[in-house]
Amino acid sequence: MNRKIGSYFGAVFCLILAVPSGAALRYNIAVDIVREGDKVKTRRLLEQVTVDGDRGRIDFLAPDGSKSGNGGYMLTLDGGKTFAWSDGGQAVCGNWSLEAFFATVGALLEKGTRFINAELPEARVEKTLEEPGPDIHGFPTTHLRLATEFGAKGRVLIMKFEYSVEQTDDVWMTPELELPALERRWMETMGRTGFDYADAMLTAWDAEVTGVVLKHKNVVRLTNLQSGKVSVKTESMEVTGFERLEPSQIPVGTFAMPECRQVDQREMKEKAGKFIRDSLK
Repeated sequence: MNRKIGSYFGAVFCLILAVPSGAALRYNIAVDIVREGDKVKTRRLLEQVTVDGDRGRIDFLAPDGSKSGNGGYMLTLDGGKTFAWSDGGQAVCGNWSLEAFFATVGALLEKGTRFINAELPEARVEKTLEEPGPDIHGFPTTHLRLATEFGAKGRVLIMKFEYSVEQTDDVWMTPELELPALERRWMETMGRTGFDYADAMLTAWDAEVTGVVLKHKNVVRLTNLQSGKVSVKTESMEVTGFERLEPSQIPVGTFAMPECRQVDQREMKEKAGKFIRDSLK
């Protein structure tokens, strides 16, 4: 869910689709991540998304594609204003707003930047390619390529560091689907964390990506300018299939709200911190 855009969020990009008619929709997303550095690390993330108007649910699937008890899910009944979150088989969950969550993410990033006395050079987002793309699941697409450059340098005690980041995004998007309230709110909120450096990159990226993304490839090249060491992270996201659903085809309980408790500020910080760490894996 994964949603993307800039190394501070790990370029996590999983978009939620909807059909213009407002019919319910269910589809799967596959995200493959390859990190090359001292050694090669790979990960595969699978999600199943069900959307029906303002109701939306994301199930985090097991590697074999099944809904395991440890996978967990996120659920909204109000178009993304608030979410219920369940970590696997736990009976309770946190009920929190996107605004509060991403504001906490932004505050942590701002605090971390001050801690390392970071200097952040001006970031650049440039569209380098726009061309007709192939049909994906019967929908015509446009292929965009965006190039993003940014970096950071700073000091922690006597230790200095300086990094540059080159990021390339290939996006295949279609104008024939529309984002539901859930995804619109997610994208709008993620670009308003209060951490201006990341927010500016997200805003510039969103200005170019004007359709629903069916396929996306993100390559991030991180260079340590002091040692010359380079690491490369490649993340590919693709909608692997979807189907329109009649109300009778939606399994009973899909949008049933679990027993929830309100997340306090301490827990919100823990979840925001985990979001940042997981994004950078």
